[in-house]
Amino acid sequence: MSLTDVSTVTDSISIVLIDDHPIVRSGISTLMSLTNDLNVVGEAESVETAIELLGQVDPDIAVLDLRLPDGPGLDVARWIAENRRRTRCVVLTSVPTDRAIVAAYETGAVMAFLAKKPTSTRCSTASGRSHRGTRCSTPSRSATHRPASTSTGCTSSTPSVSGS
Repeated sequence: MSLTDVSTVTDSISIVLIDDHPIVRSGISTLMSLTNDLNVVGEAESVETAIELLGQVDPDIAVLDLRLPDGPGLDVARWIAENRRRTRCVVLTSVPTDRAIVAAYETGAVMAFLAKKPTSTRCSTASGRSHRGTRCSTPSRSATHRPASTSTGCTSSTPSVSGS
C-alpha cells in the first residue's frame, strides 16, 4: 500500500495497520474503506517496520496486534507514547487476557482493546471513539475484566481488573 500524505486528508481519521498477517491487514483495510471517515495511510508487519513507518507518518490511530514476529506489539504502543503522543492505539488480538489488557492501557497510548472477533462495526467504532479519547475493550476470556460499558463496549474510564 502506498502512503498517503495525511495533511491532504482533512475530515478523516488516518490509520496505520500493524499486523504480521497480510490477510488480516487487507481485511481490516477493506472494512475501514467502507467507512467514509477512516483512511488507512500505511501498513507494517513487525515492530521494526511499524516504528520505521511511524517515523514517516503521524496517523491519528494505530491498529496493532499484540503478537508480532520480532516482539510484542505493545513495544510499538510504548514507542508511540514516548515519541508520538498524538497517535492513539487500538489493540486487536486473538489473546485478550486480563494481564494483556492492563499492560496495554498502561502504555499510555492504547485507547481500545478488542478481540479479533469483533464485527466490522465494532472495529470502526473503536477507531473513531479512540480518536476522540474514549477507551474501548472487549471482555477477556476469564471475564474478570469488567469496565463500565455501553452497548458498543466502550468506556471513558480506565479498566479495572480484579483477582490479578
